[in-house]
Amino acid sequence: MRKGLIGVRSLLKNAAIFAILGALSAVAVLAQDELSFKNFSIETLSRLNGECRGSTEVNYRSQRLRSPDGKTSIYFNGVIRRVGQNTSRRGGVGSIKCDPYKLETPAGELVIESETILTKNLSDLGFERRFNGFYIVNPVAFSPDSRYLIARVDVSSNGLDAWTGYGVLDSQKDYQLLSLDPCKDTDFGGEYKGFTSPFEIIFDCSAAGEVYFEVLNLTRQSISRITSRSSVANNSLRSYGSVFSTFEIVRVQQFPRR
Repeated sequence: MRKGLIGVRSLLKNAAIFAILGALSAVAVLAQDELSFKNFSIETLSRLNGECRGSTEVNYRSQRLRSPDGKTSIYFNGVIRRVGQNTSRRGGVGSIKCDPYKLETPAGELVIESETILTKNLSDLGFERRFNGFYIVNPVAFSPDSRYLIARVDVSSNGLDAWTGYGVLDSQKDYQLLSLDPCKDTDFGGEYKGFTSPFEIIFDCSAAGEVYFEVLNLTRQSISRITSRSSVANNSLRSYGSVFSTFEIVRVQQFPRR
């Protein structure tokens, strides 16, 4: 079971800010930073509160990202759910003040806007096979040629522990997830840092005093590990695509106990 999304422990990690650079604009567009993603996830979890033995659903829309070539805009719609139990009572720690409960992701879709609008179910793209339990998805960058989409996936099995994963989707293969899974063996997941070349993506997998990074190579379809910070200096990193709409909670619904 993967470690999950928003947790008390995860908030102790240092927040990092990265820029999404739009090819259509001479000015860099600031994307949601690491802390903003975490805060959005915490807010989303807190909205799952309600009558503890009932259920609560939250519909969210991710930030919207425009491709470097300007031809495509991408975002995710999702539904997350807290399911109460007959023994659920007010209490517990973290954002959800009920115990016990179960978290679910009953629906999620990728929306692709170009000359037409296409929607793709996340389960059909391979998300459910890789990410267990509750998760929130946000697009964070494109590859320079606009072929690949990098998506941040904040995952939780219990609403407390935290794990942040990333998926790379290939637009030329119907937006299926690549099998590459950066930082998969760390306690908290990883952090997208940017591109060091048109085909190499850097992820920070540092944890528990150990500093290391993983390089995802799109051409070789491989992941390698490096430990030198100088190899990933901020001035050598680039990111592609422009954010033109931030994430938001669209609707909250509460359902009585069955």
